[in-house]
Amino acid sequence: MDLSQIQELRQSMAAHGWAPIPLMTGDKSVKIKDWSILAREKRDYFAQQPVRSDMANTGFLCDGLRVVDIDIDDKEYVHHVGRIALRVLGDRPLMRRRSNSDRVALVYRAAEGAPPKAVVSGARGKVEVLGRGQQLHAFGPHPSGGTLQWEPAAPGEVGVEDLQVVADSQVDLFLREVAELLEVAAPVTIANTGVAVQNAPEPAPAKRELLIGFDPKQPRSEDLWEAVRGLPNDGRFDSWEAWNRIGMALWAATQGSHEGFQMFDQWSQKHRSYDPMKTLQRWAAIGRSPPKDLHAGTIFWEAQQAGWKPAYQSERIVERPQRVVDDIDPETGEVLGQSVDDGLAARFVWVDPARFPRRRFLYGNSYIRKFLSVDVAPGGVGKSSLALVELLAIATGRDLLGIEPNETGAV
Repeated sequence: MDLSQIQELRQSMAAHGWAPIPLMTGDKSVKIKDWSILAREKRDYFAQQPVRSDMANTGFLCDGLRVVDIDIDDKEYVHHVGRIALRVLGDRPLMRRRSNSDRVALVYRAAEGAPPKAVVSGARGKVEVLGRGQQLHAFGPHPSGGTLQWEPAAPGEVGVEDLQVVADSQVDLFLREVAELLEVAAPVTIANTGVAVQNAPEPAPAKRELLIGFDPKQPRSEDLWEAVRGLPNDGRFDSWEAWNRIGMALWAATQGSHEGFQMFDQWSQKHRSYDPMKTLQRWAAIGRSPPKDLHAGTIFWEAQQAGWKPAYQSERIVERPQRVVDDIDPETGEVLGQSVDDGLAARFVWVDPARFPRRRFLYGNSYIRKFLSVDVAPGGVGKSSLALVELLAIATGRDLLGIEPNETGAV
């Protein structure tokens, strides 16, 4: 597409109600000061400007839109999130795909106003609902080298007014179902001021049990080398994003040192598509915009997920924790006192089971007083809804699901 065709594309977008945004050629970033203000005040502003050869990619302003951007590499989870979106938000969005990735973006129109961005983020990736002050890359080559494809039509072929409308309540329900699927905290809303406004607690990363002795913030070189050698470069890292993520983690872990590049290069060589020049260029590009949220812990965890264990793990000595336990009279079952349990085997003392205190079931055979109760089921099947109704029954003392609560109280 030459510059005159790009000009026509942007003018067609503006004529159909979109606010086109010039992006850097071959990239998805904007390098124009106050671009969102200019496009917001006059939606066809950039459609009337001459197209620059260094800004030949095109995006659009997301004010007044609800754009679901699924930034997940796992194909199965992408499909799960997509199904939730189509069920909760509507089955007629504009869909943007990328030729070299399973990631997708779904474009809807906000029912009213220009809601801000909201995010659900965890170890498997993140799902964003873009809004006021954001833009989505719509046309031109992606930085990964992939091409963008639109279904059933592209912006400019269809108008903003023709988009399926979604309400804030639908978006909220969608994000909470996604948070449950990804097993992360509830979503966070980001205001267009750039300040995070938390509707719920900040999404916490999934718990990762790192091996004892590994400090993710100050790793030893030998530990990092061992993890890199134990980390396969297989199908999980076929996408550009997954490969780049490992590079960013190694850059952060080594402060961009030459040794860090050697680790990245050696690991990249394991993949069939290895290109030494692209690997060097990517390392340099990471240095121009260093990562903030990745570190050596990412490398250790990914290697562990692949079955790697350090050679000396079996030689480690773990201190035996001590705890205070009750001393029970075997005849009466009464607590006589307490002592320290050092974890060593002790003489067995039989206690008549009839003397054991009975457990207090609050609701049928569920929710035992002073015990943790857990519902286990796949994501998206209604665990949260079931728990809310059961807790409501306990709080009110009413039979809501065919079970009479044994006790009532605050929940």
